[in-house]
Amino acid sequence: MALGKRYFEYLDHLGRTVTLADYAIENSSVPMIALRHDVDHDIDIALEMAYWEHRQGCRSTYFVLHSAAYWQDPLFIEKCLQIQDFGHEIGLHVNLLAEWWLGVIGDVDTRLDELLKPLRARGVNVTGIAAHGDKSCYVGNFINYWCFSELRPDNPMLKESGLSAEGVPSANARFQVKYPESGELVRQDGESLALWKCSMRDHGLSYHATHLAGDGYFTDSGGRWERSPDPLEENLRSGRYQVLMHPIYWQGAPKLYFFLSTARSGSMWLSRMLNQSTSVEGRHEFALNHRLVNNEWVEEKRTGPGFTKLLKQPEEVAELLVDVRDWRKRERRDYAEVNVYLSECLNFVGRIFPDSKKIFLQRDPLAIVTSLRMRKWYEVPNDDRHQAVPVAGWLFMSPFERVCWYVKKTIENLRDECDEVLRLEEISGDLDSFQNFVERHNWAFYPRLAAKCHSEVMNKSRVPLIEHNHWSYRERALFNMILGEVREQLSYGGFIPAKKDWFWNKFFSFTSFVRSMCGALPGVGADRRRAAPKVLFGRGVGSLRPNCVGVEFNWTGDRFDVHSVGGRNGYVLLGGGRWGEITRMNGWKVQRKKFYSIKFAYEKVGGEFRVYLLSYGNNGKVLDRRLCGFLRSDTGIEEMEVRPAKGTARIDIAFYVAEESHPASLSIAQFKLTSEHI
Repeated sequence: MALGKRYFEYLDHLGRTVTLADYAIENSSVPMIALRHDVDHDIDIALEMAYWEHRQGCRSTYFVLHSAAYWQDPLFIEKCLQIQDFGHEIGLHVNLLAEWWLGVIGDVDTRLDELLKPLRARGVNVTGIAAHGDKSCYVGNFINYWCFSELRPDNPMLKESGLSAEGVPSANARFQVKYPESGELVRQDGESLALWKCSMRDHGLSYHATHLAGDGYFTDSGGRWERSPDPLEENLRSGRYQVLMHPIYWQGAPKLYFFLSTARSGSMWLSRMLNQSTSVEGRHEFALNHRLVNNEWVEEKRTGPGFTKLLKQPEEVAELLVDVRDWRKRERRDYAEVNVYLSECLNFVGRIFPDSKKIFLQRDPLAIVTSLRMRKWYEVPNDDRHQAVPVAGWLFMSPFERVCWYVKKTIENLRDECDEVLRLEEISGDLDSFQNFVERHNWAFYPRLAAKCHSEVMNKSRVPLIEHNHWSYRERALFNMILGEVREQLSYGGFIPAKKDWFWNKFFSFTSFVRSMCGALPGVGADRRRAAPKVLFGRGVGSLRPNCVGVEFNWTGDRFDVHSVGGRNGYVLLGGGRWGEITRMNGWKVQRKKFYSIKFAYEKVGGEFRVYLLSYGNNGKVLDRRLCGFLRSDTGIEEMEVRPAKGTARIDIAFYVAEESHPASLSIAQFKLTSEHI
């Protein structure tokens, strides 16, 4: 919960509050307290308030501000409807005269119609308004309700001068507005607007908040009870009162949560569910992939190619996580990050976020391996995207076996390190289970918003998955040997059925013993490659015949230079192919069961370059563009291993620069391309 305890003291003191709409129509002799919230900044905080008020039996009115950034939120109307579902009222926090005075709009009536129609068309019932106390009101001397004819007093000069921009009396001269003698509002460009000409009735509006009669008005404007008494210190048991509390001022100390898991465990889905249907700000793999530069977040993908290199730089890992920690200290919402890569640096998480709660997002290991089996993990000996697991014989293992060990070790580590376990199958299969989990952690839950995304399938595999009953005997035996007991301990059913398992289990137990012995011998296991790699290109770069698009290219002695031109994405294909196709005269021919090593020295100025391996089929059409790595440092020597897509006939190497990286320049020397049997 991000709301402070102090706020609930006010709810307890106020009792069962009502909306302003009910307050406006009820008999004036009936004692009641109308609770009002002007949502000036953040509708998500208002949404959390609405949930907890609903839980306490309170009803209130939320005035949404059309000039606020959240009005452009794609889920804005859905959030208004959710507040309404909780039994509250949605009103319009009018800032129309401020928009006109600032030159944003030309006609008040037209603008009001444009604001109300979409809300009402979707079922948001807006009948009330409250004037927003915009800063420009005190510069231009106006109150935002002065456009409505029904609110005009007999003597505006007498009645309106000296009021605050909210429309209530103020003893502080800083918050007093002077009514214009001309009865017109004049802006800086000389244009004038006659006041009191817009009809509330014509727009289906029945009341303005500060024009409702009552025995007392309380406001926390500016975050303090300075313009009125503090209602907590008043006896409100009899009479009629209106209490204004801005959501932004009632937040408490935020909490921090990390949901950690293996890959392919529903992390993207969970982050979306948390962010959209709860009061928690949910993020997916934000840490490690963003860097704080001049107080602005810059996205920098570090958990793809080169991730293992990052893990070998502990100071940089710590720096990236400290950026997130310091950022969250300035924010006021509870924060939950779902990140499968943080399982590789749990010691940093514990040290840098000592007060955070770590939750193990658990999924059936069989489902995880089934998915990872198709995603090219560990397809080359030195996979720089995925961390090697410290088990004997690692370099001798097949990609499938490595995946199984990755899943096993990650699960074991997370079970030891995390404070709680959350089963993906339970919360994804049943919305009530997800709601129970959310409410156990004292977070607000939004049923309407949850229903919209609970059944969504996210990050779906691009190729059909092969279920375990279609795996080879060898794969099933390996799975049972490595993960059978783990799966049983997690209550997912244990070992998978497979014929000949007895033989294969005995066989792989023996081979595992041999591997462990080999791995323990000096010099054995380190040299996994048995034959010298075949050099496909190792001459000077001057013999390349590249194809360039959207970049400037030139030779400089024994190197070539690439310069972005701006306004478009650009690339250079070293083998002369095209982005979508290739001829037999270009690129390099591929042989089955080989992976490729790309090695080069470079110097870079400016923005980021990316390196791709393009795979083409027998018809010359591109099959796949595999990202091999990022060039971010100013200089370096890179070696990247990559395997072409299935069915590849020819390959080419691309250096790619995105439009947003302009200006950027790259110099390449000592380019070498080799192939080797897997």
